[in-house]
Amino acid sequence: FIKRTTAPTKDNKYYGKPDPFISSGYGMFQCNGNCTDMAWCRYREAQQDMNGSKNLSTRSAYNWYKDAVKNGLPVGSVAKLGAVAVFGIPEKKKGHVAIVEEIDPDTGVITCSNSAYGGEYFYITHLTLFQ
Repeated sequence: FIKRTTAPTKDNKYYGKPDPFISSGYGMFQCNGNCTDMAWCRYREAQQDMNGSKNLSTRSAYNWYKDAVKNGLPVGSVAKLGAVAVFGIPEKKKGHVAIVEEIDPDTGVITCSNSAYGGEYFYITHLTLFQ
């Protein structure tokens, strides 16, 4: 696993077709940011597999957990490198997805790569599991 801490470029093969978000006009390069497209493409990149994201959701972030269960993907509450972290309140149709890039077992800090629709194109967050 090779962690990503800088923004991908448009020539990165994992961030292009057959990306379903691009064909619908919501690719992260088209919208100047999109968490679902970034997570979909970054997951494919992390797996080093052009088809690695085929079972991930192509819908809004608040649907990703439910879609993962429906598509038979592993889900859980323990962070794993390269996994999709899903945040949100489905009943309010609000959500966010990111990719787990690093886990520090000593501090409990999880580093995630993110993008935000209508917001930042690429950014890093640090989440604390325990203190």
